[in-house]
Amino acid sequence: MLVSKNQADDRNRANMLWFCFYSPHLAGRYGIERFFRSWGGEALFNSHEDNPITGEALLAIGNPCLIKANVPIASLKDSYYPESSMIRVFLSQRGHRLDNGIEHEGFSLHDIKPENIVEIVEYPSNRFIELTKCDTWEQAL
Repeated sequence: MLVSKNQADDRNRANMLWFCFYSPHLAGRYGIERFFRSWGGEALFNSHEDNPITGEALLAIGNPCLIKANVPIASLKDSYYPESSMIRVFLSQRGHRLDNGIEHEGFSLHDIKPENIVEIVEYPSNRFIELTKCDTWEQAL
């Protein structure tokens, strides 16, 4: 059923690795909680979280993790204007007041090499809790 009912081939998901270039807790509980609770991300939980069989199965798979990586800027060329985000960070760090935030999401259509993985942070480590602030959510992970 997971193979026949999912959103993995959607144009905004297929063959993409998504990255958030900010601390995860800034996305807020509603921005990240479902992702960490249910294996497979939006491509699966959007179609199955209300199903008592498959939704419950997705909740039982795996352990929530954050993966910190060095993402080559060239791999983001099809993404959401990474250059302008970098310029905003540069200006912000030099004291300039900005109308737009510096938080940035983007995707790569290219594999990220294993040597670019900086850190894997697993729940329930203190670091995972610090980065997500999941200890403030109504239900524990």
